[in-house]
Amino acid sequence: MYAFDISNPIAPAARGSVKTGPLVGEVEHGFQTFGGSHPNAIAAGPHAYYVSNGNNDSISILEPRTLKEVTRVSLSVLDGMDGHIKGVQPVGLAISPDGTRLYAAAAGINAIAVLRLRGMDAKVLGFIPVGWWPSSVQTSRDGRTLFVANAKGRGAGPDNATPPDNLGSPKHSALGSVSVIPVPGEDELEAFTERVLANNWLVAEPAHHDDDESGPIPSRAGVASRQIKHVIFVNKENSTHDQLLGDITATRRGVAVNVGVTGLARRIEGDRLQQTGRR
Repeated sequence: MYAFDISNPIAPAARGSVKTGPLVGEVEHGFQTFGGSHPNAIAAGPHAYYVSNGNNDSISILEPRTLKEVTRVSLSVLDGMDGHIKGVQPVGLAISPDGTRLYAAAAGINAIAVLRLRGMDAKVLGFIPVGWWPSSVQTSRDGRTLFVANAKGRGAGPDNATPPDNLGSPKHSALGSVSVIPVPGEDELEAFTERVLANNWLVAEPAHHDDDESGPIPSRAGVASRQIKHVIFVNKENSTHDQLLGDITATRRGVAVNVGVTGLARRIEGDRLQQTGRR
C-alpha cells in the first residue's frame, strides 16, 4: 500500500509504503505463506487505517502517522486445525459514522463481517448474510443502515444473444444486486452469523451412528463409505506446460530445462485425430 500527501493535488508527494499481511515465505499459523496478501481496500478511522487482505482473510490495522502495521485481525470462520484455510475474501471496507464499527465485504462467504473497533484494536463480532459475492459496503449517514453491492447478485442465466434481451455470454449478463440492511443488534447478529455458517455448510451436524447408512459420507475420518465405490475427478483447464512445452528439452543456447512429460503433446494430438476420424 502506498501513501501520498495530496496537500498539493496537482503534485501528490509519496509519503511511504507498507506491505500488509504476511510476507511471502513468512510462517503464519504453522504454515509458510506462498502468495501475496492482496490488499484491496482501505478505510480511515479516527485512530487507525484499516486494510483488507483478500488472499489472507484478514484486516491489517495501521498506525496513521508511521503507516506501521500494528496488528492483524483474522476473519476466519473455521476453528482448530482448519483455521488456516482461506476463502473469506474481504474486498471492501466501511466504518460506522461514530467510528466504533468496521464492516468488511466478505465476498468468499457472501456475508458482511462486523468488527468492533477500540483504539488500535478490533474484534470480529459476527457476520451478516447478503447476496452473491459482495464487493463493497457503505453505511448511511446515521449509521443505522448498511448498503451492500453484490457483484454477482442473482447470477446469470443461459446464453442469450438474440433479441430482445441480447444478454450474450453469462459472464456479461450477471444480474448484480444491492442489499439494504438495518444494522442488527447483538442477538440478531448472532442469529445472522449462524445463518452465514449454515449457508456455507460450516455448521457441524450430529454424527451418524456406525450402523447408519442414510448418508454417503462416514461421520468418522478413515472409515470407508458404504455407498461411494468410485470417485472420478475431472480436471478441466487451459493448455498446460506439458501440453505445449513438454517436448522442449533445452533452450536455444543449449541449456537444459525442467521438462514435463515429453511426447505428451504428440500423444494428445494423435488421440484427437483418431477420435475425429482424420488420422
